[in-house]
Amino acid sequence: MTRPRIRLSVERTPAHRKLVESKPNLIVGISAMRVDLTRHLPIYKKNLTTPSIGLLRELLQAYTLDQDRKMITEDGRMREVLGIGPNADVLASLLDDPTLRIWAYSGLGNHPLNAGCCVWHDGELIYRVDEGHRIALGPPYFCIIIYKNGSVQAQTCQFVPGPKRWEIVIGDHNKTNDVHLAISGPALVREGRPIDPYSDLEAASEYADIRHLICGPYPLLTDFHSGRPTSTQRDYCLVELLSNEDKKAAAILGKIVELQPHMRDTDGREYTVTPNALVDALHDKGYGPVANLQELNLRQSQGERGLYWLDPVGTVLHIIYRRSPYPHHFLAIRDDDPSALYDFAVGGWSNNGGSDPASIAISLAAVGFTYAQMGDNGFDVAHYVYAASDACGESREYDWSRVCPALQSTAGRPRLAGLLVYATRGEESTVIHRVAIPVSQNAAREDVEVVF
Repeated sequence: MTRPRIRLSVERTPAHRKLVESKPNLIVGISAMRVDLTRHLPIYKKNLTTPSIGLLRELLQAYTLDQDRKMITEDGRMREVLGIGPNADVLASLLDDPTLRIWAYSGLGNHPLNAGCCVWHDGELIYRVDEGHRIALGPPYFCIIIYKNGSVQAQTCQFVPGPKRWEIVIGDHNKTNDVHLAISGPALVREGRPIDPYSDLEAASEYADIRHLICGPYPLLTDFHSGRPTSTQRDYCLVELLSNEDKKAAAILGKIVELQPHMRDTDGREYTVTPNALVDALHDKGYGPVANLQELNLRQSQGERGLYWLDPVGTVLHIIYRRSPYPHHFLAIRDDDPSALYDFAVGGWSNNGGSDPASIAISLAAVGFTYAQMGDNGFDVAHYVYAASDACGESREYDWSRVCPALQSTAGRPRLAGLLVYATRGEESTVIHRVAIPVSQNAAREDVEVVF
């Protein structure tokens, strides 16, 4: 078995490098786990009320509906309505078994909240209610399949309602009695090939939020009617981008996009952005100016991103969107390590510090991972690992409260819609954990190495 040496590229915007001086919990870092599946299988724990309508999206606005069909947009209230309880309560329920030892867990909450993915675990299928059409009619799901014998593969599967439970069909064969867990999600690597959502719009469509892929300016707004500055900041013209499929595609593909300085917020109010506020916001996100539109076209033809030209007459922004540095959680497997699941978390700050799907995919494929898929993104990225010894290096008797955040920026929310728990019924962990935190947090881009 090969012990991989993985180099992942991470990036930071100027806004991140400035803020991290006062908020060190936002530092960019990587946590990685190799989980031995031969000794104990992972446990998936849902942490919400099912069936669930999940998180719905209308342009910029994420929301859910309460029992009266009222739109709920505040994050804490959404989680309350969806029945997402404290992570600790879910973990405590596992420890009703006094022989069980929890060594680590990661967040896996996209599946009951977002469309396009689901989890099958011991006959139970976790999915958003509007996923039922695809489950019934296809296309099938490509999943990481963990078998009860401890092997793991990436395979196409279908889910079929049986007399007492959901059944899983792989290659026209009912594998319900053989499979322990099946997890779907946006592919990063397939058959050893990196998947690039910046050149493949079908792959890009699997991401629930375009901000997981591209990063735009976040300026202070000016009231459109009064001309008075406000303290409100918003993603610049993102509603315009999401409302126009051609502009949306151009932004993802790295083409030049034209945007007007007039914006409408999710509450319907109209705003504009002054040229100075826009230039400041572009700088904060790491964008560079060019002298004219001809230069922008030339550099776009050479594959460059993160550039803009602001028309001095009409204040129209011509922009080539940069890839978004974002916290991501992802799972990966290797043909030369057929009984191991690799679980990664890149910590940072949404749209400001982290990595991007294409860079992650290239790095994994380069060192022999044959399949990888995205798990969670942003503030939902969470890696918790058992601290076997105290600050003085002395081992202590097992105490599950010593399962702590591997990176402060991946502490995530205290309420996650799903958890992937790594545990055993013995005193020895099945998890090899590695963490890599760059000493300096001031580089715009650098490679971070993790060695198992």
